[in-house]
Amino acid sequence: ALAGLGEVHAAVRSDLLLGSLHVDVQKLRKTEAAVLKEMLVAYVRVLRAPQVFDRDTLAAALRGLSKEASRVNVELLQEILGEIRRLLSPEAAQPPLVVLMGVSATLGLLSGVGRGIQMDAGWVLDAFGRALRSGLSFL
Repeated sequence: ALAGLGEVHAAVRSDLLLGSLHVDVQKLRKTEAAVLKEMLVAYVRVLRAPQVFDRDTLAAALRGLSKEASRVNVELLQEILGEIRRLLSPEAAQPPLVVLMGVSATLGLLSGVGRGIQMDAGWVLDAFGRALRSGLSFL
Protein backbone atom coordinates (compact mmCIF):
# COMPACT_ATOMS: atom_id res chain seq x y z
CA ALA A 1 0.00 0.00 0.00
CA LEU A 2 2.88 2.37 0.80
CA ALA A 3 4.52 1.67 -2.56
CA GLY A 4 1.29 2.80 -4.27
CA LEU A 5 1.38 6.09 -2.33
CA GLY A 6 4.85 6.80 -3.68
CA GLU A 7 3.60 6.42 -7.23
CA VAL A 8 0.59 8.65 -6.51
CA HIS A 9 2.89 11.23 -4.89
CA ALA A 10 5.17 11.21 -7.94
CA ALA A 11 2.17 11.57 -10.26
CA VAL A 12 0.78 14.49 -8.21
CA ARG A 13 4.18 16.15 -8.15
CA SER A 14 4.45 15.71 -11.93
CA ASP A 15 0.96 17.21 -12.44
CA LEU A 16 1.81 20.16 -10.18
CA LEU A 17 5.00 20.78 -12.12
CA LEU A 18 3.14 20.71 -15.44
CA GLY A 19 0.51 23.05 -14.00
CA SER A 20 3.13 25.52 -12.80
CA LEU A 21 4.84 25.44 -16.20
CA HIS A 22 1.50 26.20 -17.85
CA VAL A 23 0.91 29.14 -15.52
CA ASP A 24 4.42 30.41 -16.18
CA VAL A 25 3.85 30.23 -19.95
CA GLN A 26 0.63 32.22 -19.59
CA LYS A 27 2.37 34.77 -17.38
CA LEU A 28 5.23 34.97 -19.87
CA ARG A 29 2.85 35.62 -22.78
CA LYS A 30 1.03 38.29 -20.80
CA THR A 31 4.31 39.98 -19.89
CA GLU A 32 5.52 39.73 -23.49
CA ALA A 33 2.32 41.43 -24.73
CA ALA A 34 2.73 44.23 -22.17
CA VAL A 35 6.37 44.79 -23.19
CA LEU A 36 5.43 44.81 -26.89
CA LYS A 37 2.71 47.38 -26.22
CA GLU A 38 5.11 49.65 -24.33
CA MET A 39 7.71 49.27 -27.06
CA LEU A 40 5.23 50.25 -29.78
CA VAL A 41 4.02 53.20 -27.70
CA ALA A 42 7.63 54.38 -27.35
CA TYR A 43 8.16 54.13 -31.12
CA VAL A 44 4.99 56.13 -31.80
CA ARG A 45 6.02 58.80 -29.27
CA VAL A 46 9.30 59.23 -31.13
CA LEU A 47 7.42 59.63 -34.42
CA ARG A 48 5.06 62.19 -32.90
CA ALA A 49 7.90 64.45 -31.77
CA PRO A 50 10.52 64.20 -34.54
CA GLN A 51 11.91 67.64 -33.70
CA VAL A 52 13.02 66.33 -30.29
CA PHE A 53 14.97 63.33 -31.58
CA ASP A 54 17.99 63.00 -33.81
CA ARG A 55 18.10 61.20 -37.14
CA ASP A 56 19.44 57.96 -35.67
CA THR A 57 16.69 57.76 -33.02
CA LEU A 58 13.99 58.33 -35.64
CA ALA A 59 15.56 55.66 -37.86
CA ALA A 60 15.75 53.24 -34.93
CA ALA A 61 12.08 53.78 -34.08
CA LEU A 62 11.11 53.15 -37.69
CA ARG A 63 13.34 50.06 -37.81
CA GLY A 64 11.67 48.77 -34.64
CA LEU A 65 8.21 49.31 -36.12
CA SER A 66 9.29 47.48 -39.23
CA LYS A 67 10.53 44.52 -37.17
CA GLU A 68 7.31 44.29 -35.17
CA ALA A 69 4.99 44.94 -38.12
CA SER A 70 3.43 41.49 -38.01
CA ARG A 71 2.40 41.95 -34.37
CA VAL A 72 0.55 45.27 -34.75
CA ASN A 73 -3.26 45.31 -34.62
CA VAL A 74 -5.32 47.16 -37.24
CA GLU A 75 -6.28 50.13 -35.03
CA LEU A 76 -2.68 50.79 -34.03
CA LEU A 77 -1.57 50.20 -37.60
CA GLN A 78 -3.72 53.04 -38.88
CA GLU A 79 -2.38 55.37 -36.18
CA ILE A 80 1.23 54.42 -36.95
CA LEU A 81 0.74 54.87 -40.69
CA GLY A 82 -0.69 58.34 -40.06
CA GLU A 83 2.37 59.28 -38.00
CA ILE A 84 4.76 57.90 -40.60
CA ARG A 85 2.91 59.75 -43.35
CA ARG A 86 3.26 63.01 -41.42
CA LEU A 87 6.94 62.29 -40.75
CA LEU A 88 7.64 61.62 -44.43
CA SER A 89 5.75 64.63 -45.78
CA PRO A 90 7.84 67.12 -47.79
CA GLU A 91 7.15 69.76 -45.11
CA ALA A 92 8.85 67.62 -42.46
CA ALA A 93 12.10 67.74 -44.50
CA GLN A 94 13.58 64.59 -42.96
CA PRO A 95 17.02 63.33 -44.01
CA PRO A 96 17.10 60.55 -46.64
CA LEU A 97 17.96 57.85 -44.07
CA VAL A 98 14.82 58.62 -42.03
CA VAL A 99 12.67 58.74 -45.15
CA LEU A 100 14.00 55.42 -46.42
CA MET A 101 13.48 53.81 -43.00
CA GLY A 102 9.94 55.23 -43.01
CA VAL A 103 9.26 53.75 -46.43
CA SER A 104 10.65 50.40 -45.27
CA ALA A 105 8.53 50.46 -42.09
CA THR A 106 5.44 51.37 -44.09
CA LEU A 107 5.97 48.53 -46.54
CA GLY A 108 6.52 46.12 -43.66
CA LEU A 109 3.35 47.29 -41.92
CA LEU A 110 1.32 47.06 -45.12
CA SER A 111 2.60 43.58 -45.91
CA GLY A 112 1.45 42.19 -42.57
CA VAL A 113 -1.86 43.06 -40.95
CA GLY A 114 -2.19 45.98 -43.36
CA ARG A 115 -2.78 43.76 -46.39
CA GLY A 116 -6.52 44.10 -45.92
CA ILE A 117 -6.46 47.88 -45.60
CA GLN A 118 -7.35 49.89 -48.66
CA MET A 119 -5.61 53.24 -48.75
CA ASP A 120 -3.89 55.65 -51.05
CA ALA A 121 -0.21 54.80 -50.69
CA GLY A 122 1.02 57.35 -53.23
CA TRP A 123 2.70 59.28 -50.41
CA VAL A 124 5.02 56.30 -49.86
CA LEU A 125 6.17 56.40 -53.48
CA ASP A 126 6.58 60.19 -53.33
CA ALA A 127 8.71 59.92 -50.18
CA PHE A 128 10.79 57.15 -51.72
CA GLY A 129 11.43 59.21 -54.85
CA ARG A 130 12.44 62.28 -52.80
CA ALA A 131 14.81 60.18 -50.68
CA LEU A 132 16.44 58.68 -53.75
CA ARG A 133 16.87 62.05 -55.46
CA SER A 134 18.26 63.56 -52.27
CA GLY A 135 20.58 60.62 -51.63
CA LEU A 136 21.85 60.56 -55.20
CA SER A 137 22.71 64.24 -55.05
CA PHE A 138 25.43 63.33 -52.52
CA LEU A 139 27.13 60.95 -54.96
